[in-house]
Amino acid sequence: GLIVGASVLALAVIGAGVWFFTSGSASNSDVADSTKGYKLTPAASVDDYAKDPAKPDRSGPLTGKSKADAEAAGVKDPQQAGAQYQSGSKDNPLTQKLLLLQGYWGEVQDPAKVINNSFSDAEKKMSESSNGAKVSLVGSPKDVKPAGFDGALMRCQDLKTVNDKADGTLAKGPKEVITPVCIWADYSTVGMVVAVDVGGALTGKGIAQDDVAALAAKLYNTSRTKI
Repeated sequence: GLIVGASVLALAVIGAGVWFFTSGSASNSDVADSTKGYKLTPAASVDDYAKDPAKPDRSGPLTGKSKADAEAAGVKDPQQAGAQYQSGSKDNPLTQKLLLLQGYWGEVQDPAKVINNSFSDAEKKMSESSNGAKVSLVGSPKDVKPAGFDGALMRCQDLKTVNDKADGTLAKGPKEVITPVCIWADYSTVGMVVAVDVGGALTGKGIAQDDVAALAAKLYNTSRTKI
């Protein structure tokens, strides 16, 4: 149903390795040297979202094409780390919200390049893995500086998913969903944060991009550990 669809979509976004930000104004002068030498260790919770015990953290070295992609984007010796969080009641799916963190850590030689870098086929990859739904980027990427976020770069953009098979019911899901994605980069970590409001999605309402950026900032501050 919808919850599965929402998490499939979010994972599809992440699986595409969303380095889709094209033109960039981000510069490494905004990245603090003190951000070197951290690994990504997803926090147990953020606000009212708790890690979903049924969804094990993804961790370990990247291999194959994923490794090549991350290295091409500017992450040396990339390791992956990620977690899925949820809030609301399992008994009432309409109260549930999902939050996904997927990231990489290693030696990020050029954070601005990573966050400005564009994988031109990201939309195509996402469409391929989103079960026939059409995925497109909305508007332009936006550089953001949420409260308490300092010494790193963050950029957000909305994704729109249009599903012709949907009918707006809980079983089949909404015809159209807007999902904000926020990405941060510093000298040792890159994190992608995606949030889905299950009940809101049925009526076509997503979580506000600013709210996702605020959650991403909190995860940034709680999900890095000095090596």
